[in-house]
Amino acid sequence: MSFSHTAYENFFEMISNNNLNNNLNNILVITVTDRMCRHLSDNYVNYLSKKNNKKIINSPFVSFSNLKTKLWDLISLDAELNVKVLNQFQQQYIWEGLLYNHEVCSQMLYPNQCLKQLLQAWQYMLQWQGELDFKDWYLHKLVTEQIQIFIDLAKLFRTKCEQENWISSNQVLSEILDNIKNNKIKHNILDKILPNKFFWVRFEKTTPQVNNFIEILGNLGYQSEHIWPISFLENDMNHKKLRAFECIDPDDEISQILSWVMQDASLYENIGVVIPNLSSRRDELINAIEDIKYKQDLVSGFKDNHKSFPLYAITGGKKLSEYRIIRDILDLMYIPITKDKDIFRVLLSSPYLIDSDMNFSIRDKVDWELQQDLNFSHNNSGNIKLWIDFWSDFDLKNNKLDEKLDEKLDEKLDEKLDEKLDKNIKDILLTNLQDNKSWLADISWRKNNSVNISNISSINIWLERLYKLFEILGWPGNCVLSSDEHQVVAKFYEILQQMPMYEVVASSISYSDFLKLVTEQVSSCLFQPESEQQPKVTFFELLEADTIAFDALWVAGINDDIWPPKTKPNPFIPIIYQKQMQMPHASGERELDFALHIWHRLLQQSPVIMLSCVITDEQGLEKSPSELINAYGLVKADFCDKDSSLINQDYYYIFNNYFKNNLSDLSKISGDNKNLLNNIPDLDPDIISNAQIKELSHGVDIIQHQIDCPFKAFARYRLNIKPFRKPYEHLSASDRGQILHEILADFWGEHKSNKNLNNINHDIIENIINKILNSWNIKYPNILFAGILEIEKKRLYDLVIAWLDIEKDRPLFEVSGVEKVIKGEIAGLPILARIDRLDLSKNKKIIVDYKTGLSNKISSWFAQRPSAMQMPLYALLHKDTASIVYALVNKEKLGFQGISDLNTDINGVKIADKKNLSRLCSDMFSSSNFLEDKNINNWSELLSHWQEIANNAVLDFKNSKTDVNPVSSIKTCQYCDYKRLCRI
Repeated sequence: MSFSHTAYENFFEMISNNNLNNNLNNILVITVTDRMCRHLSDNYVNYLSKKNNKKIINSPFVSFSNLKTKLWDLISLDAELNVKVLNQFQQQYIWEGLLYNHEVCSQMLYPNQCLKQLLQAWQYMLQWQGELDFKDWYLHKLVTEQIQIFIDLAKLFRTKCEQENWISSNQVLSEILDNIKNNKIKHNILDKILPNKFFWVRFEKTTPQVNNFIEILGNLGYQSEHIWPISFLENDMNHKKLRAFECIDPDDEISQILSWVMQDASLYENIGVVIPNLSSRRDELINAIEDIKYKQDLVSGFKDNHKSFPLYAITGGKKLSEYRIIRDILDLMYIPITKDKDIFRVLLSSPYLIDSDMNFSIRDKVDWELQQDLNFSHNNSGNIKLWIDFWSDFDLKNNKLDEKLDEKLDEKLDEKLDEKLDKNIKDILLTNLQDNKSWLADISWRKNNSVNISNISSINIWLERLYKLFEILGWPGNCVLSSDEHQVVAKFYEILQQMPMYEVVASSISYSDFLKLVTEQVSSCLFQPESEQQPKVTFFELLEADTIAFDALWVAGINDDIWPPKTKPNPFIPIIYQKQMQMPHASGERELDFALHIWHRLLQQSPVIMLSCVITDEQGLEKSPSELINAYGLVKADFCDKDSSLINQDYYYIFNNYFKNNLSDLSKISGDNKNLLNNIPDLDPDIISNAQIKELSHGVDIIQHQIDCPFKAFARYRLNIKPFRKPYEHLSASDRGQILHEILADFWGEHKSNKNLNNINHDIIENIINKILNSWNIKYPNILFAGILEIEKKRLYDLVIAWLDIEKDRPLFEVSGVEKVIKGEIAGLPILARIDRLDLSKNKKIIVDYKTGLSNKISSWFAQRPSAMQMPLYALLHKDTASIVYALVNKEKLGFQGISDLNTDINGVKIADKKNLSRLCSDMFSSSNFLEDKNINNWSELLSHWQEIANNAVLDFKNSKTDVNPVSSIKTCQYCDYKRLCRI
């Protein structure tokens, strides 16, 4: 029998003997988490089911949170306490209100992050039974301004709780202890719920509040014992198989783990895999597994002994809001109050609405027309009434089915057939929206204050309206839902039914605030659909695998930044106090102690232990293994070869190679099939004709992508796969660069020369900055809020002033063009580009391109496969260009870099002669200088060289050169949007 089945037998035998000797349950097993409680309870039931003479009546297992709840219910009933316990969401709502009403909130960049830290500080202070005032003289001196904010808010929260007769859930245990210590309850009442003896599972490292509770129970005569339930011979290491591996990077580590699972799955009944930060790598893991399963299915019909990936589960689940069926309805709940046309696009594209399965093609056409209609811009797309009218007008103009059917239908058709046809040609969703247009556009949705109806909570009003909205939309549709989708929808409705809990702390709220609360609840809910099948392999977060016995266990990510983790003290509690109280993440010593504790427990949970670390991260930067794994002697993981058969090959080639290499006796195959087998075509897209290529746009990007990696150009401009813009909680680097571009474009649009920069009016610069930022604030109101807006104004002002100081030191120049459009062709490919700025100096044309990053270097123009062809293409297309120049506008670096036909007297701009070209090329390649090999010694020859590179790139694109061949597997692939597609 496997270790996972026998590991708990001694523990369960002891429990059953204790219960057998007494008619009543004489013991209680307390677990730290609900998950641990369920796991031990299920195994206990299985254990007893094998012993016919023993039946389980009452489970002796209970989680500490459930025990605390039972005790509180008993004590509050006995003492007739009329106190309302606030859960975490109710507390968060109150704290959020206190924070947002505090004067300091307007100065915070990210108040939501601050709120999380404040709630954590409140929890720590209660669990470690600390004094909020920090009255000790040495602590009082350490109270900073931000710590004082926490003290003030905590006092306000306590005062409000006292006034409303509320109690925080974190205070419940303290109240229980207070009632027990001060004899406020009868001792025999505790005996009704508490047995004589407690077994505490995994309570060696816990809070002072819990330790105090265990101590008080001991003083009252209750027996307590800390116990480790898994039976394992720690000293007999000869029976333990333990190996330690190093992997190339996190992707390789996942590949090695999955290959090991496939190889050894038949040997073990229960395999565990611990992956730190599993929640952030969940999609990556699932994609890797599904990729393997797909490839297995590809050859399963031709290979009898192929191994299939075992049934698996990933603990913790993912956020409920990440499921498509929930994500769509969360967006659609904003329909009555939004002006964002993307919400209307969800209405048209979601498969979970009424008749979506029947009318998806028509709705796609409406969506397309919506995107082309300039009256519905991204930032001012009206309201739901305008959307419905837009859809209705489209339907009237384009749906001719009624007339055609009337002409073709015989007059003798019965009424039932007429009704059936009429039902098929009408979109029920559109009809529902038309019928309820006034209700959806009613002003009461958008009022700041909720509707005032006496004795009825506004939350209930919004719930009623929400359910009616669901009915109008027909959500979750009339398509057949999967089992997972049914469970997800049920969980969503369960959350909605719990929303009235906010009535305690919020008697009246607006609809937008109500939606915010719903979204917070749904986004914080981790959900894992249940399955009747028992998985053989389970993937865990670091702490989730605790106290679970496995036949084999792999622990990944054992690097020095995780084992032990870095310290993260809470900013609202004095650090010295956190270290003194041994609070979580307060000190390196505390983190090391906790990491060692977890480490030694994991090594006891299986007789087969596999350990791994990585030597580089996702960006190719070096990582160090933890000292914990170094002790076991690292070897290179070799369960799979990253560059072998199934990796980096198209499935077409896998299929082709499999037949050619594995069917040994082709004589058994008939003639036609044999010819077919020998002539399986490769995946080769059609060659683009000259007429077709003239219809393409984005010529500069096509050339650059083709040079960077031919597959990238193929995916983007042949398959037309457009990457999604990633959502940001703050301005991205490209956003900041674009803002600066617009400011400088406005400035040079008015000031055509650097002649009078010494006398520039600084108010003009401030006005331009305000104008541009205000336009961005309209686009991104949730990002450029008051605090960050002022910081951006100051940053941009300082940067622009510093940059103009650089510009005025240049030789006199005139600005002949700003955002100048240029057109042309490269090997028949049309090019349409926009130059940041065109200067005239000494009658020579200088193309200037602003760069706000630190990684831009002109040496990238002189590689055999240039990683920055934009400026060379500008020089080719704009005739008589004498110089191309990067304007480096960054607080870390201000100046120019460029190459020129003649001397420009601009610091950083080099003449294109043999010496400078040789040096610039050697910056890219330390060995050979291919510019010398090609005899490129001046500006004219350099332009010819760039023309050749551009022509070859276009010809390769036209001739369908689509191989996966990046210039650099690190630099080129790091930010590529098509990595999952090419599988590199």
